[in-house]
Amino acid sequence: MDAGSPQQDGGPADAGNALEQALARIPELVVCQVNAQPFVTVSEGTQDNTTYQACTAVCPVWQDCTVETTVRGVPQVELNVVVDEDGQGQGLGATLRFTRDGARDHIVMFHKGGSGTDWVDDFLPGRVETSGGTALQPKWIQGGPGWFSRPFSGSRLEHSLYGVSLRVAAVMKWVWLELAQGPLATMGCSGGSIATYYPRHWHGLDPVLRYQLLMGGPVMSRVQLGCSGGGAFLGRCTAAPDVECQATADCGATGGTCSPYEWSGGTVMTAVRSTVDHLHANAIGGANDCFRRRVQPAFGISDFDSPLHAFDVFNEHPIDFVLNAGGLETSDDGINVISSGAAVYNRLTGSKSWTAHPTGIHCDALTAESTWDLLRGGAGLP
Repeated sequence: MDAGSPQQDGGPADAGNALEQALARIPELVVCQVNAQPFVTVSEGTQDNTTYQACTAVCPVWQDCTVETTVRGVPQVELNVVVDEDGQGQGLGATLRFTRDGARDHIVMFHKGGSGTDWVDDFLPGRVETSGGTALQPKWIQGGPGWFSRPFSGSRLEHSLYGVSLRVAAVMKWVWLELAQGPLATMGCSGGSIATYYPRHWHGLDPVLRYQLLMGGPVMSRVQLGCSGGGAFLGRCTAAPDVECQATADCGATGGTCSPYEWSGGTVMTAVRSTVDHLHANAIGGANDCFRRRVQPAFGISDFDSPLHAFDVFNEHPIDFVLNAGGLETSDDGINVISSGAAVYNRLTGSKSWTAHPTGIHCDALTAESTWDLLRGGAGLP
């Protein structure tokens, strides 16, 4: 398909062929044998350290290599896996956890925010399990940038957001082929919204999804613009994401406040800029250009609408965007997440909704009953 154009679907056969081709382009997951040290970690010792993993021993049949545990009082299954980024079984390692006895036709895939190196808080996964579904999530084992980690020299992944989003796509591929008995629902906030959204946007996984809930993002939608800084960029109205604004007066009586698209200071955006620099450091000359707000055109390869990558703006399943626009320094409007999410929202042509809570900080709505109502309905849970 052309970059930015809706996917053309000629019928079930064409859709099946398109999915088959998409899956073939996504890396495999290698499952590790049960071991006190399931991973071997290698470091290349580059500027800020590029590391990657391999299984200490590869498991030929994943069902023979599960570890059982209990979380939230519910039996869980864990697998240690590596994304095969070089065709030799080496890449980023993770632990994959899912509800042991949950329905496989109602899987909800969660992804932690930030670098994805921890588990999602219990509220929503617990609700999924109480409703009979399967809560599933990866926990990337690498500290620091986590799933954003710069690909090692032998990796086939591009040094961009497009490239590393193939890691989460690999998890979705495995779940679809090995575990699921129906389409998946996904939920992620902040970095988790980036992780769960882009596999459908760039990597052809729309057909395996029934619903997505994106909270507090997707944050890194226009990376080049966010890194350059120093300008009065047009923003979006918090309650009316289709309305561009430069001041709150532009939003009218019902549009909320104006949230400009500029990566402001503070902990969240400082971490985002450093992550971009880490990810791109071997692809461009400057190791801290984004952090120092230097214009660097190469950052554009990570933009959600980069012409270098085909992307799909026709979502075949509903997508709900949920933001906390509380007017605080740590709210989504305070850290300039509103405009980033709106950039994606406004390009999508399928079923979508936008909910801006007028209270709370970034990701506060993770424990809101209204969020559970959205997720339950979208995932088809009772």
